[in-house]
Amino acid sequence: MPQPIPMNVGNGTDATNEIVPLSEPSLVLLFVLASIYPHVEIPSIASFADAHVVADAADKYDMFRVREVLRIAVLANESLRKVPLRLYHLARKCKWGDVIASSSEMTLDWNLMTGPLPNDATALNEHEADRRTHWQRRALRADASALGAKASSVKRAQFGLFDGFPRAL
Repeated sequence: MPQPIPMNVGNGTDATNEIVPLSEPSLVLLFVLASIYPHVEIPSIASFADAHVVADAADKYDMFRVREVLRIAVLANESLRKVPLRLYHLARKCKWGDVIASSSEMTLDWNLMTGPLPNDATALNEHEADRRTHWQRRALRADASALGAKASSVKRAQFGLFDGFPRAL
C-alpha cells in the first residue's frame, strides 16, 4: 500500500521506515485491510474461529466497516450459515439483529433439555445454553396452558357450560 510522505523529509533528516508490531494474526490483518481498502471482491472467512478473531480486532481498533464486511462475508459462506447456534453466538457478539432473529428461528425445534444435542450445540457457552433452555421451557409452558384451556373449553361444551353458566344444548 502507498505510504504517506513523512513530515520531516527535506529538513535534512532521513525518513525511517519503522516497523509497527501488531498482535493480530496475518489472516485478521488481511481481512481488515481488505475491508477498508476498496475492492470489488469481498474478503472471505473460512470458520467461526476466524470470524471471532476478526470481530475482536474490529472492536479493538473501532472499525465498524470491518464488522459490516464480516457480516456480509459470514452470510455469503453457506457452510457457516448451516451452523445456526454458532451463527447466533457470533451475531450476538457483533449485535447483528436480523442475523440473531433468523439464526434463533432455525433452532426453535431443537430440544436442548433432552438429548441428543445437535453438533452445533457444543458452540453454546453456559449462559447461552441457559437462555435457550429458559425460552424453550417458557414455550412449553405456554403450549401446555393453551392445551389446558382448550381441553377445559371442550369439557364445558360437552357438559353444556358456557362462561361458567349452564345453558340448554
